[in-house]
Amino acid sequence: MEIRLGDILIKKGLITRDQLRDVLIVQQGGDEKLGLKRGEKLGRVLLAKGHIAPMELVRILCEQKGNIDFLLIGHYLVEPMLVASITEKVAERFNILPLVSVDKDTIIVAANRAISYEGHKEMENVIRKNIEVVVVDDKQLSDNIKLCYSTFKKRGMSGVRIGEILVRDKYLSPEDLEAALRESVKTQRMLGKILIEKGKVNEGDFFHILSLQRKVALVSAHDILPILDKSLVKRMSKAFSLHNLVVPYIEEGNKVYTVTAEPSIDLDEFKKAMHCREVDIKLATYSDIELILRTIYADSEVQVIAEREIKGEELKDVPIEDELAPIQVEDIGTLTKKFQKISSNLLWEAIKMRASDIHIENYEKNVVIRFRIDGTLYDIKHLQINKGNAGGIVNVLKVSSSLDISERRLPQGGRFRKKTKDGGIYDFRVQSQPTLHGENLVLRILNQSTPFLGFDELGFTPDVKVRYEKLIRNPSGLILITGPTGSGKTSTLYSTLSILSKELSKKIVTIEDPVEYSLERIQQSQVKEDIGYNFAQATRAFLREDPNIILIGEIRDYETAIEAMRASQTGHLVFSTLHTNNTIESVQRLIDLEINPSTIASELLLIIAQRLAKKICPDCKKEYRPSNELLGAFYPYGVPSGFIFYNGAGCKNCGFTGHKGRVAIMEFWFIDAESKRLIIEKADFNEILSSSLKRGMVPMIKDALMKVEAGIIPLDEIPNIVPYFQIMNWKDEQARLIPAKQRIVSI
Repeated sequence: MEIRLGDILIKKGLITRDQLRDVLIVQQGGDEKLGLKRGEKLGRVLLAKGHIAPMELVRILCEQKGNIDFLLIGHYLVEPMLVASITEKVAERFNILPLVSVDKDTIIVAANRAISYEGHKEMENVIRKNIEVVVVDDKQLSDNIKLCYSTFKKRGMSGVRIGEILVRDKYLSPEDLEAALRESVKTQRMLGKILIEKGKVNEGDFFHILSLQRKVALVSAHDILPILDKSLVKRMSKAFSLHNLVVPYIEEGNKVYTVTAEPSIDLDEFKKAMHCREVDIKLATYSDIELILRTIYADSEVQVIAEREIKGEELKDVPIEDELAPIQVEDIGTLTKKFQKISSNLLWEAIKMRASDIHIENYEKNVVIRFRIDGTLYDIKHLQINKGNAGGIVNVLKVSSSLDISERRLPQGGRFRKKTKDGGIYDFRVQSQPTLHGENLVLRILNQSTPFLGFDELGFTPDVKVRYEKLIRNPSGLILITGPTGSGKTSTLYSTLSILSKELSKKIVTIEDPVEYSLERIQQSQVKEDIGYNFAQATRAFLREDPNIILIGEIRDYETAIEAMRASQTGHLVFSTLHTNNTIESVQRLIDLEINPSTIASELLLIIAQRLAKKICPDCKKEYRPSNELLGAFYPYGVPSGFIFYNGAGCKNCGFTGHKGRVAIMEFWFIDAESKRLIIEKADFNEILSSSLKRGMVPMIKDALMKVEAGIIPLDEIPNIVPYFQIMNWKDEQARLIPAKQRIVSI
């Protein structure tokens, strides 16, 4: 039952019983001198009699309704829902500031002048509510109206903040709030903890207000401990409980009842952790959560409010720039919903923009966000992260990746996985790097839901595709793919294995570092260097399982190289990768690793060198003429008559970059009898290259030009992907391949 306004005012000492009796008499009979009619609202009579200040009345009316969700604009109390229902244009037209709804049909507004009867009626006709006008002495009311609506636009209808409520209800001074907010931004610690630890707000008062604000019931540890199911709690990791300040205590069917000091907990993440469909949330103080956690884990290190502060020892502020400063256990709780939301938005934006990597870079005065899209890094200027929030966001991502957030001196690597609403599964590989101005993060994004491309989509020419499909069904031998990091080697290998895995009679095993994609019907293993489980050891173990096909993630040392050769020699088809610039250099790399040239020649079937080139966006593809410098480099004897070059103009479908997706530029060296002879004889690079070209090997630059001529990539993409020496040698190669009578001399 709603408490009567007069009783609340007396209880709070705002009016006396004599004043209330006087007001009730006026309300029943009216007062012509004050312009009050019979039956006026009690609040209006109180204001007219001068018994209460306008904003005090508004605050009490809100309390009467059990509504604390209103903003403090200057010294005005403003209900967001009311601001949403009255446009800024209307408020400025009548020079009124919407304050609060009395009931569904009546609202209170502030004005700095008396409003005529006609003006009052016009306002009610426009707003379609009964309007009570509070006349305030405020010459800057129009400025406060603008401030109100600009604040509302930034925050939305539920924009009231806990700090404002504490100031508004006189639990806290504005100066103390400002100081605590500055410290919260600087240290990424929760506002409530700072206020409680510094003794500015009583913990019970803070959580009482928080409970009202969030409309979540407040309970104590003594309510929870007698009914706590410890086995239920231990289904969740201790780290998750500490990070979110959350404890599940009862389970009924698919519903889990939980208590937390952070009502903004991500319920989706909680449901995943607990494997439940419904969650019932109760609120408890930091002290109560700490008591519950200590009871569960019997662990004196579980510390939500710093005991040193309680004992009176002064804690010093740590500047955000000091990357060597330790993070206290209690700071895990500072990873608030705000940072989680920013982090989630960042990840989603990267997915929408087709990014393969996210770079979070800390500098002295700002934080830069960059996405790698189709191989190129772009500054994402519409994603701005405040320098003061960077530490919190980095910590959220580190916790998600199971990294140690207290370690900020050494690089760390981890991973986590996210699922989108449309069912897309994305792996995020996270690498942290300490720098002068804070930790930088690089997140590599792997879409686990996208099917692997066929050989045509990868960039295989028709004749190469036919030869490759036959070769990968060899019972034994070694196939190498070479190229720098990010050249698509893994994609080519996974596409190959996904096709071979359909042959159910074959067993396929892999050792990778890391495992990037999960493949059906393939046994995949992850390198673990810390326990000595490396490529070579895994390959030796594989041979005891009698597989048909082995993938070794990378050959980087003698031990791995010799095990790959032995696996091939004992009747297995082996795939692996090398980091070299082209196909022929790969043989020299194996020789440098002290592998006998005869062994290399006997086992090698094929070496592929590849790069990734940006494809022209099909939605904004247009004709263009490359520069004379490019034309002279790639068409030294002229462009064939009628040939048209294309690039992308840029459109919304490609993010105005002009490109969308990538295609492999490839060089295939099929190891025939002549190639084996040259390898055994340790022929030099030029001799092997010349011989291979004569027998039909297509160099990478030629493959790139074929894709230019097919309108797949622009000509000016080639210098970004093809090794420089191939471009320099191209003119000589053209002279050899093109008879003089066929050469076109004009460009």
